[in-house]
Amino acid sequence: MFISLLFLCSVVLHCATSQSLTESISGRLGGFVTLKCGEPGIEWVKATSNGQLINVKDLGDRRYITLQDGTMYISRLKTEDAAVYTCMQEGLPLKMITVSLAAKPTIVIRPSDVTTAPGSLVHFPCEGSGEPEPKLEWRIGRTTLTSAPVIPDGLTDEEIMNYDASGKFLITESGHLYVRDVTSHYTGQYICVLNNDGGTVWATANLLVVETPKITSAPTDMTVLDIDVVGFACRANGNPRPKMSWRIETDEGITITEDVLLSSSRYQKDHFNTLRIRFPLPSDSGKYICIATNAGGSVEAAARLNVYLTPQFRIPPKDAWVPFGNSAVFSCTVFGSPTPVIEWFKDNEYLPFSNTYQIQHVTRPHEVQERLVFAAVQFEDTGFYECRASNEAGTARHEFSMAVTDGTPFPGDRFVKDALEYAQNFVNSAVQETQVILSARFNSPNFQPTPQDLFHLVRQPTRQTLYMAMSAEVFEHALDYIHERIEELNATSLARNQQPLGSLLSPDAIDHLEDLSGCHARK
Repeated sequence: MFISLLFLCSVVLHCATSQSLTESISGRLGGFVTLKCGEPGIEWVKATSNGQLINVKDLGDRRYITLQDGTMYISRLKTEDAAVYTCMQEGLPLKMITVSLAAKPTIVIRPSDVTTAPGSLVHFPCEGSGEPEPKLEWRIGRTTLTSAPVIPDGLTDEEIMNYDASGKFLITESGHLYVRDVTSHYTGQYICVLNNDGGTVWATANLLVVETPKITSAPTDMTVLDIDVVGFACRANGNPRPKMSWRIETDEGITITEDVLLSSSRYQKDHFNTLRIRFPLPSDSGKYICIATNAGGSVEAAARLNVYLTPQFRIPPKDAWVPFGNSAVFSCTVFGSPTPVIEWFKDNEYLPFSNTYQIQHVTRPHEVQERLVFAAVQFEDTGFYECRASNEAGTARHEFSMAVTDGTPFPGDRFVKDALEYAQNFVNSAVQETQVILSARFNSPNFQPTPQDLFHLVRQPTRQTLYMAMSAEVFEHALDYIHERIEELNATSLARNQQPLGSLLSPDAIDHLEDLSGCHARK
């Protein structure tokens, strides 16, 4: 059923005369609206876009449903449903309802992420459009800002910082958000929300208030000796949370970064940034630097590790037999931490100053080498010498002898063969005699073992121990035999501690004596 445009105008004029007979309803695409007229037996007329009126029944659209009480539902709203609807009864208009479709808001100006320092003024712009005009609100995370003061648009940053209003947050009339004098506590996500009947849209921006890292617990210096594990602890705060790492600057001049450091199983770092060193070595001594880094910069704190080690001889000096006037060199190389200091002694006293020798000194990290050099030895240089190395961890000593000879044969060399034969027979006889006595005693039918006897049986030495003991006895008895023969030749009494062994026997003779006796303790 079509109605003339003239009738439409009369309807509009008639409805406009009464405020109660006009109404506006807003819906959104895909939604529905309810039009109420309040009278049964009425018909609904829709004004089309070309100015014509058409009865809703004639549209043949099932989305339009009219109930007996005059209420009409329009579901699954489309763009063409935005129109003026008039309820008619017996040809007369009773009510005119304007249906509009809300447009989902559109964000025109979006806020951007901000990274700034404490005390700054932060500006988050946000503007949008929509039909009807959307409502704008700000949220920080899940919290809505409800009481932020509203300030005029167009203020300068200085005016905003000094604006007479309480609180950190200010919102302009156009919806821009300002945060004054920020601290790290205001770091987070800021959300601009636009809402109307057409829907809701939002835009997010992140605020990062950067605080330069600060060491809150610094590592402390440590000195260790003979320990399984040593650890350095270091803590820091800042915003964002600083990344913690370690760097080592060793006493040997080597810089080791954390990635290289942790590739070794001896180094471990836990979630609390505690660095642990297993079985620390002198080479681990140096400066341990804790580094805290974030977007605001980095800060360092250092501590020193001293790994002490008692001096140990790597190359000790050896006994020497030197013809008169020849040169002689005794090298003493010692390892330790801190690097040891070497002192030289002769016959239990500090080596006296003399023009006949000089000391050459070479130092490396944790190692020292000294060479006692004689340009031309004298008879008075004969004696017992000692290389003594000391550091904070302890002292180590090594004794050696030098015998200055006049080129004549060594007096004891000719007795070595007889001495060995005598000593071996003497020791073997003593062992066999002891075994016979013990065997006879323990095998006697009348033997009643005492607790002491049983203890001796349990404590019987192993073959290796017995061999070592016999070898030492053979060596000592052989030396006694040689001393006795020399005393007989010289018709004098010669105590073994009055002359170095090297003045009585040649080096080859001593080696021969040690090899045949099986005693290698001196080596």
